[in-house]
Amino acid sequence: MAQYAAQSERLWLEPLTVEKHLDGYHKMISDPRAASWTKPSESIEESKAYMIERTPNPERPWIENYAILLRPTTPTSADQKPELIGAIGVIRFEAGHGAEIGYGIHAGHHGKGFATEAMKLFVGLYWSKEREGDWNTLVAAIDPENVASQRVVKKIGFAEGELQDEEHEMWVKGGKEKKPVRHKEWLLSRPV
Repeated sequence: MAQYAAQSERLWLEPLTVEKHLDGYHKMISDPRAASWTKPSESIEESKAYMIERTPNPERPWIENYAILLRPTTPTSADQKPELIGAIGVIRFEAGHGAEIGYGIHAGHHGKGFATEAMKLFVGLYWSKEREGDWNTLVAAIDPENVASQRVVKKIGFAEGELQDEEHEMWVKGGKEKKPVRHKEWLLSRPV
């Protein structure tokens, strides 16, 4: 059996890679219902470019993203490849601010508790590693109208922060550009 970074009864987390996860990742972000902070991907090449930005690279070695995999449910399905149903991890870091996390769940798996379960796994995994300074605060930037994601972070113990108006580089048709974004920050500090 493969080694996973974290696991629960229903899910596995493993480091997100283009080689292993591109097809499932493309299925997720090409669906408009799952791509709320960006435009839906129009091609596998576009998904690959977006995915590469979400994996560690020389410019951003601190990126830490995991594939959320649905575990096989029966002994006879144990040989099947687990299904990628989402991705979760650190997507942005600013000194003095903390590590911003993000996640996405394939729309076909919404409403089943997978986001909360994956968030619990990720937070536990994140805190299991030695971190210093601003890395000891996780930040979730959530659209004020995204009640489902607010519920997820509340269940994990995030505290409600301030409403922010910022510009973020986002994928749009033809590439990336800075777009105004309004979100509420939710904060979680390392347990003492």
